[in-house]
Amino acid sequence: MIEALTPQVLSAGLFLVIALSSALSALASLLVLSLYRRRVVRAMAATAGEFGATPAPSAAVGGSSPLRPPQGAAFDAAERYRRALRAPWHAAVRDAAAGAAFALLMSAAVGFAFPLMSTPLRLALFAWGYAWPVVLALILTGPGGPRVAASAVAAYFLPLLGFTIAAFTTAAPSPLPGLDVSALRATITPVDVARAWLISNAAPTALLLLFLGRRIRAIGPLFLALVTTMTTGCVVSWLALFTVDGAELVVRIAVASRIPVPWLLALALVLALLSFAAVGWGLLRQVRRAWLRKTVNDWSLSRDALWLFFASTYAMWFAMAAPAWALVPLFAFVAYKLAGAALLAALPPAPGAARGLTFLRVFSLGRRSDRLFDALTRHWRHVGPIQLITGPDVASSTVQPHQLLDFLAGRLATHFIGDARSLAQRLKERDTEPDRDGRYRINNFFCHADTWQAVLARLVGEGDVVLMDLRSFSAGNLGCVHELRYLVNFVPLQRCLLLIDDSTDQAFLRSTLEDAWHGLDPRSPNRTASPGAVPLHRFGAGRKGLRQLLRRLCEAN
Repeated sequence: MIEALTPQVLSAGLFLVIALSSALSALASLLVLSLYRRRVVRAMAATAGEFGATPAPSAAVGGSSPLRPPQGAAFDAAERYRRALRAPWHAAVRDAAAGAAFALLMSAAVGFAFPLMSTPLRLALFAWGYAWPVVLALILTGPGGPRVAASAVAAYFLPLLGFTIAAFTTAAPSPLPGLDVSALRATITPVDVARAWLISNAAPTALLLLFLGRRIRAIGPLFLALVTTMTTGCVVSWLALFTVDGAELVVRIAVASRIPVPWLLALALVLALLSFAAVGWGLLRQVRRAWLRKTVNDWSLSRDALWLFFASTYAMWFAMAAPAWALVPLFAFVAYKLAGAALLAALPPAPGAARGLTFLRVFSLGRRSDRLFDALTRHWRHVGPIQLITGPDVASSTVQPHQLLDFLAGRLATHFIGDARSLAQRLKERDTEPDRDGRYRINNFFCHADTWQAVLARLVGEGDVVLMDLRSFSAGNLGCVHELRYLVNFVPLQRCLLLIDDSTDQAFLRSTLEDAWHGLDPRSPNRTASPGAVPLHRFGAGRKGLRQLLRRLCEAN
C-alpha cells in the first residue's frame, strides 16, 4: 500500500515509465515502419490505370522552377559549397550553446537540492555530466561521420581525464575554498565519477538509441511521445489505485458490483490505456499541424526528443531530494528551448539563393543508398530542398509526420500520384522555403508503376541539380535506363551528375548513353554534346568523398 508520494515511489514510477516507453517505442516503430514499407512497395508495384496527359518533353525542358536563379544572377559555386559545409556546424554550435544552458541550470539546481554537493568542483562535475546530450545531438543531427563522432566524444571526455590526473597527482590542499582537489578526492574519486556517469548517462544513451537510431529516427520521436503518454497514464493510474483512498474505492466498487478485484484492476488499466492513447493521438495530431505550419521539422523533433528523454532520466535522481525537485529538468528543458530560440534570433542562418536537388538512384542499393542520402541531406538541406521519388530504400527514413498519421489512419493512398491532377496538386504542395533554422525540407513523391515516368519528367525538368546514384547499376535496372535516356534527351547535362563506383557496370552505362545519343530528340539541350560529356563522379568513402561530391554538386549549373 502506498501511504504517500515519497521520493522513492516517484523515482520508481519514473524509472518504470522510461524503461517501458523506450522499449515499447522502439518495438512499435520497427513494426510500423516494416508495415509502412511493405505498403509503399505494394502500392508502387500497382498500376493507377489511366494516368492522363503526360507532360510533353518540351515542357520538361523549358519548365521553370521557383528555385531557378534569376536571369543575370551571379553563379557562385564556391559560396554554395562553403555554405553546405559550414551551415551544419553553425547549427550544431547554436544547439550546443542552448544545451549548455540546460546543463548549467541543472548543475545550479543540484546545489540547492543537495546542499552537501554545493562546491565549485562538484558542481562543475555535474555540469559536465549534464552536458552529455550535447555530444549525442551533434552525432545524431550534426554534420555526421565517424570522425566527427569520435572527435566529439574525445573532446567531451578530456575534462574527466584532466580531473582524474589532478586527483591522483595533487597532494597539497588548494588555498581557494571549494577548489581543493585533494579534499574532493577523499569523498569523490574518479571511479565514483565514472560510476555516476555510467548510471546517469550510459544507460539512457543505450535506451535512446533504440528509437533515435538511423533506421527509425524518422518516426521514433513520434512514437516515443505517444507511448510515453500512454505509459505515464497507466503507471499513474496504477499507483493511484494502490494508495489508501484508491484501494478503498476499488473495494467499494467490487462489493457494489460483485466484480472480483483483479478484474476491476485490469479494467482500470485498460480504461487508462485507452484514455491516454487518445491523449497521445491528440498530441501527434498537434505535431502534425506544427509540421505543416513549419514550426517544427525532423531535426527539431529528434533534438527535443533527445533532451526531453534525458530530462526525464535526470528527474529520477532529483526526485530523491523531494518530489517537487523532479520538475527541475523540465524547467531546464524550457531553458534549453528559450536559449535556442534566442540564439537563432541573434544569429540567424545566412540568407542565400536556394538550389534544389533531385535525387535519383538504383533502388536495389538499399541501405547503401539510404546512408548516402542521410549524409548528403545533412549538408544539402542548408542549400536547398531535396526531392525524390520514394522507393523501398528510403521509404522508412523519409516518412513525415502527416504521412505516418495518414498511414495509421488508412489514408496513405491519398499521397500516391495516380493522375495528372494529383501530380499537379502534389507539385503545388512542394515545400521550397527554409524552416526557421535555415534547413530546407525533403519532398518525397509516391508513385505507382505507371505514374513515375511522368513524375520524373516534372522533377528533373525544373532547374534543380540532378544527382543519379548509379552504384550497382546493371542491365537489370530498366527504370534507371529510362531515367538516363530521359536526362540525355531533355535535361541540360551541366546540371546533372552521375555517381559511380566499382560496382557500376560501366560498359553497360556507356552503351546506354550511346544508345540515347543515337535517338536524340531534336529539341534536346544536349544536341551539341557527346556521350563523353556526361558528368561522371567516382564516389569515394569517408568525409573526403562526401566533400568531393558536395563540391561537384555545387558546381553543377
